[in-house]
Formats: sequence, C-alpha cells, structure tokens
Amino acid sequence: MKIALDAGHGYKANSPTGARGNNLIEDDLALKIVHKLRWYLLQAGVEVTLTRPDQAFVALGIRGTLAKSKQCDMFISIHINASSNSDASGVEALAAENDHHSADFAKKLLDVIVQHGLKRRGVKWDSQSQHSKLRVLRDTYKAMPAALLEIGFITNTCDAAKLRNEKWLDELANDLADVINSPQHTK
Repeated sequence: MKIALDAGHGYKANSPTGARGNNLIEDDLALKIVHKLRWYLLQAGVEVTLTRPDQAFVALGIRGTLAKSKQCDMFISIHINASSNSDASGVEALAAENDHHSADFAKKLLDVIVQHGLKRRGVKWDSQSQHSKLRVLRDTYKAMPAALLEIGFITNTCDAAKLRNEKWLDELANDLADVINSPQHTK
C-alpha cells in the first residue's frame, strides 16, 4: 500500500503560513504529526510519500500531482484548526463535495481521533470549509480516497495542551496508522 501524507501549510520566507495560537504553530505541528504517522506506517510496511517533508512551503498543485505520480492509494492532509472564538474545539474531517468514498474514509480517521479526547465536529464537504473547494482534495479524490483532517484547535487551550503533548501525539499517530493499514483499506 502507498500513502501520501501532506503536512498542511509550510514556511515562506522563514515565516509560517498556517495558524498560530497558545505558543504553537500549525505548520510545525502538522509536520510533526505527519512524521510520527509516517514512522508508524513504515513500521507496518506501508510505502509513504511526504508532500512536504520539511518546513519549506510546497505549492498546492505540486502536492496532488506528487501523490498521483507515486500512484498512492490514499491521500491524507494534516492541519490544525483555529478560530477567533477560543471556545471552539475538536476535530473535523473534510472530503471533496459528494465524494462519499473519501467521506467514509475520513469518518474512520475521525473515529480514531475522537477516541483521544477531541470533540467530534464531523465530516464535512470541502465546500463547507472557509477555503471552499480545497485544492489538495480536488486534485486527488478522483485517483484515491482523500481526506483533510483538522486535528484540534490551536486557539483552544484544552486542544492545544493535547497538541503539545508528545505522548498524546505518538499514541494518536500509532492509532491512525492502524486504521489506515487495516485490511479494508489495503488493495
């Protein structure tokens, strides 16, 4: 099995492009989660392609093209949410509009994440995102199941406490790897 992992955002001119809050940076957290998840997937014998292997920003069009060129079986983009309302919390998953196959896959990933203490915000179509018609999903969903995960809110103190906890991140990555590598997702 081949998986494309996409760490959302990235640094441009030495400055992060994602959300910030509670002394955390989305770009760094997404990359950390992707590398932890990659490690567990490699241990299970899964081939992993990273669309953004380091802090550098990678253009959105390149991310989907890379996943397709490597003939990946799944595409997962990792992000951390933010809100001007510090009470907003939880995890949500996004899939391309009316792509029920990807939405089912996203729900399975979401089910694992809520077991780690984050509030379920549900699976949504990318048209419901503030950034409607998410490029990384639109570029990949016809070739493979594609999900974008917003793992907690960087602007919520409870979610941020989990996101800065290395043990919590390791356990989350391990459990996500298990569901990704489960028999129903293998060819």
